[in-house]
Amino acid sequence: MNLSGKRITVTGGAGFLGQRVVERLQKFGCREIFVPRSADYDLVDNEAVKRLYHDASPDIVIHLAAVVGGIGANRAAPGEFFYKNLMMGVQMIEQARLNGLDKFVAVGTICAYPKYTPIPFKEEDLWNGYPEETNAPYGLAKKMLLVQNQAYREQYGFNGIFLLPVNLYGPGDNFDPRSSHVIPALIAKMVTARNNGAKDVVAWGSGAATREFLYVDDAAEAIVLAAECFDKPDPVNIGAGFEISIKDLSEMVARLTGFSGSITWDKTKPDVHYCRRPEDFVIFSDAAEAIRSLNENGFKVIVITNQSGIGRGYFDVPALERIHARLRKDLAAGGAHVDGIYYCPHHPDDNCLCRKPKPAMALQAARDFNIDLACSFMIGDMELDIAMGAAIGCRTILVGKGETTGWKTQPTVMARNLLYSAQYILGMNKANESRDNETNTGKEHA
Repeated sequence: MNLSGKRITVTGGAGFLGQRVVERLQKFGCREIFVPRSADYDLVDNEAVKRLYHDASPDIVIHLAAVVGGIGANRAAPGEFFYKNLMMGVQMIEQARLNGLDKFVAVGTICAYPKYTPIPFKEEDLWNGYPEETNAPYGLAKKMLLVQNQAYREQYGFNGIFLLPVNLYGPGDNFDPRSSHVIPALIAKMVTARNNGAKDVVAWGSGAATREFLYVDDAAEAIVLAAECFDKPDPVNIGAGFEISIKDLSEMVARLTGFSGSITWDKTKPDVHYCRRPEDFVIFSDAAEAIRSLNENGFKVIVITNQSGIGRGYFDVPALERIHARLRKDLAAGGAHVDGIYYCPHHPDDNCLCRKPKPAMALQAARDFNIDLACSFMIGDMELDIAMGAAIGCRTILVGKGETTGWKTQPTVMARNLLYSAQYILGMNKANESRDNETNTGKEHA
């Protein structure tokens, strides 16, 4: 379809993405572009929608308009988010049908996907579950436009398509720290730190979480190309096709903004996403050295981990096994190895017997490797690790945190990192051997 001679209406055309879509249409040679403003056309009102079609007489509609908000807004007014987004879209499509529109481009949201969709999102997973509860009213309202397009295509031959862009970024984004998304929030934080001469920036989580982002101009180009070339009923994702870890993203933003200080990861805050692929897995720089030193001194090194991402549907057992293979490979490169890996695949709500802090996995490892738990150490970075270690009679080492106020179970000792933990264990072991030798020598002389 040649767009240059078409009359095109872009709802939401004054917004972050909409402005780029309008600019891209203009580069395509489109001269009759109409951007309705909400003050003139309340698209929730069917009479206003009818008036819009009368005034603009469009050949093509690109529907970007939406009532959006953050988590707080979605929680406070879920009915409003559902009703207004649904009514805007449904009425825009119905009037498009009645007016004999050439094409209707409905732009949805990644929030339409099920809560436990594996990453990266694939179109065939769109109906495999319920969306994340907070965004469900908004996401489902938008997803109904896909249903309507497909139903109208089947009954009326209606030419409607449905697109699902991922997280967008670019100039003109929202940089308000109270409501901005990841990339603008990081940019604002790094620039502020640079301008204030700060030596450190605190970021949430571990940095291991991954996201897919798309530059807003690329999204606009994809939408215009779909308007020109795509005419099938199937939903289509608009994305980069790859993810980046928040750690790598943060370091990139720091470099590009000129912030030369350090980034501290606050692991008391959530990462939200899970490590799902071997390429996302990052081993700590001191891990191989620490584990090698334990290997060389006769210690069995066992990994015990909760992997609720399997139970949540984010990834499957083969994916986890590939991550474990990557762990073993990276350790082997440093001359180290783990003797066993035990994991709980269940959702936290399953109330299984194996999920930490319950001791089942540790007890099984002790049986499998003939381990004396009273002479063993549990190293972890969370309270549940310390609680499990205490439950099985181990000495416990908390890594990386200095604040345990309110914890029901306190660690035996706290260490800066895994290497310090290994050094502490070896020091304790040497001291015990010395005491044993002194005791035996005393007995010989008695």
